[in-house]
Amino acid sequence: MNGVASVSFHQGALINPTHREKTYNVVLFSAARTKSALLMVDASDEMHLKIIPNGYLLSKQGLHWTVEEGGGGYIDYETIANFVDSLSSKKVSRVKLIASTSGC
Repeated sequence: MNGVASVSFHQGALINPTHREKTYNVVLFSAARTKSALLMVDASDEMHLKIIPNGYLLSKQGLHWTVEEGGGGYIDYETIANFVDSLSSKKVSRVKLIASTSGC
């Protein structure tokens, strides 16, 4: 599991505007930038971050991202894919991945 991932993030809700300013969307890109995962984080509690159980797995098809798995229907999938398309062309951060058995 040890390795490095590219990460990009955006503040604000993508589909449901509830807690817009307290939601962060984090995209993790594989090293080859052919797979990605979108996680949504609720930061409304100043002491804790909560992963919203509605993540998405995507793959790159040519120049664009396509949702492979996740909650929502076709319109949500198109919105998510377009969002990841836009984030993938922006500056990303690199994070070191470290396996842990004690939680996050």
